[in-house]
Amino acid sequence: MSYRVWELRQQEERNSRTSIASFVCRNRFWKEGYTDNDKKLGLTIQYLDEMDRRQCFEELKMMISVGNTVLSLVPSLDQFANKFGWNSLGVESDLCSYYRKSELDAPIMPSAKRLRLELDEFLTVEEACRHFFDTRSLEEAIWDLFGIPRIVILNGNREKMEQAGWISCGINSDLGDKSVQLGHRVAHAYFETCEVWKERGAGGIESA
Repeated sequence: MSYRVWELRQQEERNSRTSIASFVCRNRFWKEGYTDNDKKLGLTIQYLDEMDRRQCFEELKMMISVGNTVLSLVPSLDQFANKFGWNSLGVESDLCSYYRKSELDAPIMPSAKRLRLELDEFLTVEEACRHFFDTRSLEEAIWDLFGIPRIVILNGNREKMEQAGWISCGINSDLGDKSVQLGHRVAHAYFETCEVWKERGAGGIESA
């Protein structure tokens, strides 16, 4: 009986004691290289960093020829090179090789000439990339062009994604810096095939 009284007193003391958990910041952070475990929505969302995306692109190059797709970049690598120089582009040498032939050897279309002149407005490659591609670099613009994921859902299924407020976009991905911002995120989810989903609502996560 005395032990039971002691036990009840201990329990009462624990209940009245201020929990240290109330002083612990429980905000979830969202930034490159982090994985967000959203227990409320039941989703595990990984924000890939540059190393992850570069590895994905290297694996892609082993499966397909990337030359023709890289040629569709507008403004082109060649136009960037004419403005900033090849060594300032920050892209791999094998990609640069697709553009070793100068535009001066071929007729310049009015649209290409206009874009080249528009590049003159920018002092750095980054400024131009942010304007034309919504990226920090040409390398990121190329990854986005090929649909290399920025965000991956690690444990999703269609029902869970819909319940969490995400909208299916099929296989089309509209990537850029905005596509990783809370409330505007675009994620690749792997079910039977890879599908692209867009977020609807920020979900209360703080950006770090």
